[in-house]
Amino acid sequence: LALPPSTGGSAPPVTPPPAAAAWSPAARREGSPGICPFPEFVESGLRDYAGRTPGETLDAIRIMTALPLPIMDMGAQTSPVVLGRAFWRALIRGGYQGAVYYLDALLKPDEKRGPAVP
Repeated sequence: LALPPSTGGSAPPVTPPPAAAAWSPAARREGSPGICPFPEFVESGLRDYAGRTPGETLDAIRIMTALPLPIMDMGAQTSPVVLGRAFWRALIRGGYQGAVYYLDALLKPDEKRGPAVP
């Protein structure tokens, strides 16, 4: 996650896609997933190819999915679904697009697979 020298340190704005409103009503009813803490990464100061820090990238994911996605306090878990290693892997490998794709596959129903994962 490094910033190319030609970008000047300014990250482009992120706008939600029209599909953000189509997230599974069941997923919204049962509560938004929370994110397992990964402070070593979030507080690292690293930047992606567009100049976003991990915190800015998480904010972009929240905008695109219209989900609050709080970082959980693992001692007082209040969310029915906690995103962990697979979510962080998708984020690190694919940036905010990878994380949104992962959430999309996790929360949206698939006709071939059946109902969405609870």
